[in-house]
Amino acid sequence: MAYPPPPPRPRRPIGVAILAILIILAGVILILLSLLAVLAGLLVMAATGSALILILAGVAFILSLILLLAGIGLWGLRPWAWW
Repeated sequence: MAYPPPPPRPRRPIGVAILAILIILAGVILILLSLLAVLAGLLVMAATGSALILILAGVAFILSLILLLAGIGLWGLRPWAWW
């Protein structure tokens, strides 16, 4: 007895593909900018002792990682990426 073939994977709509690419690009750019901000925060902290820029840069880095993961999830048509 032969089993029917599995259903084909849904095709990625062009709008989702464009959105995923833009989100991935934004995530990569923001990761680079936040790493530069971490370096600037380290310089400011060494000069003044204030860690506010370093804390904000760390938060921006974490948020940009989340953005990058969401773009990768959208590219793979994962349901959790829509959140």
